[in-house]
Amino acid sequence: MLRYKTHFNHTIFSKVRKNASKIIKELYEFLIYQKMKRKQIRLVAIDSTDIQTFSSKDRDAKYGHRTPSKREQRTLNNNAKTLFFGYKLHAIADAETEMPIAVEVAPANSHDKTFFHRLYAITKEIVHIHMNPNAKFLADSGYDAIDIYQELHYDNVKQVIAINGWVFTSHLCQKTQSTEKDGL
Repeated sequence: MLRYKTHFNHTIFSKVRKNASKIIKELYEFLIYQKMKRKQIRLVAIDSTDIQTFSSKDRDAKYGHRTPSKREQRTLNNNAKTLFFGYKLHAIADAETEMPIAVEVAPANSHDKTFFHRLYAITKEIVHIHMNPNAKFLADSGYDAIDIYQELHYDNVKQVIAINGWVFTSHLCQKTQSTEKDGL
């Protein structure tokens, strides 16, 4: 029907992403800059979402973990797998207008925290969030890290980040074990 000389290539998304990603990203950032350049942002949020790949032949896609929704958690048993094959879309958005400010697509096995600094730098450049004394930054527990807190604190941006219980619990266990060894 489409009269391809060869069969359809299932890795077309990967090829387009490799060749056009820079151009699309620059165009997107320019459009966002034009839309937001005089707006003072008060509330910014960061998160990621999964993009499943329906072709196992996509060489750039990876298996990644996704947190099930509350509804899915009630219906799944504890041993249910939450892996998916594909990509993650990482985004920072103006939480009041829901306008995405900076986005990044990466293989699904990449951690959310990995893209914070790059996306936050773009956000600072486009909307100057660090110049607003009332700015707040919202994030889930995937962004609960000292380097993120330090950067936001340095820029005088208030952090509203969910605490990652696993990190706190493991740190507390390590502290308890070290004090037991010291005889305290």
